[in-house]
Amino acid sequence: MKTKGDLYIMLPCIQIDTSSHNEYIIIDNNAELFLKELYEVAKYEFTSSLNDNLERSFLSKIRLVCKTDDRNNPIKIGEQDAFVTITKYIDFYIINIIVVDVSVSLTHLLDQVSRRELIIIENNKEVSFNKWINKFGFEPTGKAFFASFLSSLNKEDKEANYIIAAEAFNNQDKNFIKSEMINTLLNKNHQQYSSYDAYMSECGITVKLNELEKDNDYSERLKTECLIIFIMELVILKITAINAANNDIIAYFSKEDISKNEINSINEQFSKSLSLWNINHFNYLLAREFANRVETAFKVNKFINVYEKNRIFLEQLINSKKMIIAENEESVFRKFAIVLSILQTIPFLNTIFTKAFEGIKDILHILVLIISFVLILILIILLFRKKKNEQKKNLIPLFKKKIKS
Repeated sequence: MKTKGDLYIMLPCIQIDTSSHNEYIIIDNNAELFLKELYEVAKYEFTSSLNDNLERSFLSKIRLVCKTDDRNNPIKIGEQDAFVTITKYIDFYIINIIVVDVSVSLTHLLDQVSRRELIIIENNKEVSFNKWINKFGFEPTGKAFFASFLSSLNKEDKEANYIIAAEAFNNQDKNFIKSEMINTLLNKNHQQYSSYDAYMSECGITVKLNELEKDNDYSERLKTECLIIFIMELVILKITAINAANNDIIAYFSKEDISKNEINSINEQFSKSLSLWNINHFNYLLAREFANRVETAFKVNKFINVYEKNRIFLEQLINSKKMIIAENEESVFRKFAIVLSILQTIPFLNTIFTKAFEGIKDILHILVLIISFVLILILIILLFRKKKNEQKKNLIPLFKKKIKS
């Protein structure tokens, strides 16, 4: 990569095992600089009511493995030092990978982010980053987002298209990105201050730092970088909350016994994020405006719409199952009454046949009992088979509706 720059990869997560994560001592100078500057920026830009619930901590230093995008046999093309931090808001998390002074191919790293195939070195072995964070009790709720801060960005260069699209760029390729959408994104500058130019896609934000060539000190770059990172934190925490709720709903689709209480528990968990949606937390107009643009670029409304559709479907599924259970209970009583009435006729039938055929009383008695038992058995089988078919018919329209949506 010709340009110099820093890369931030931000992965929305929940913590599934609280016993696995302890706060670690910061052993990286850049990590200490980053966390301190981000805290100061957020304190200055946000109201105290939001900052009081935001926690940031150091997790670990790591070594990323950069690979080609070959589908069948990706080849390692380099390694990159990085550090990992955690952003926490109540029960919602972001795992941040920060690369200071990217030395490997930026587009190949971004390609691995898109494919959710980030690899690190642990104990001299290649390990999936997502599996690595599992040992700390974290589980991703969706895809990662990125912010790249570059010393230069030539929009006429083919590589710029690949940075915005988060795809691997190869000079040898004869087939290049020629997307009208990517061209539109590259021509829409979301700049709020003169120190940078910003371009957004639903994958992340690409920023050209206008002072980077003059000042290569990370502590100075952070003053601009953290102005964008703290806003990304807020937006991605919202996405984390939506994804967590949506994943819970999808998990309930396959359960036999679901209830309104379970929907209420999902809603209660999601409601913990409501403070994040309060635009009054921003002290400044431009920060609020930039946050709105990030939400639009990251398609937050799309996440909300998917969540809402699944929530409504789950409620319909619960109501449908309640109706089936009620019908089943009513059907059981009805069947029991029918069987009972048939059983009550057996003594009457037995008396009639016994008087008509006094000579062969024992044989007729047995015959009547056998015939009665067979008739009852056939009747019960037919009734239950009919009810089972009705249940299938009741559920089929719901699942067809879900598939169409």
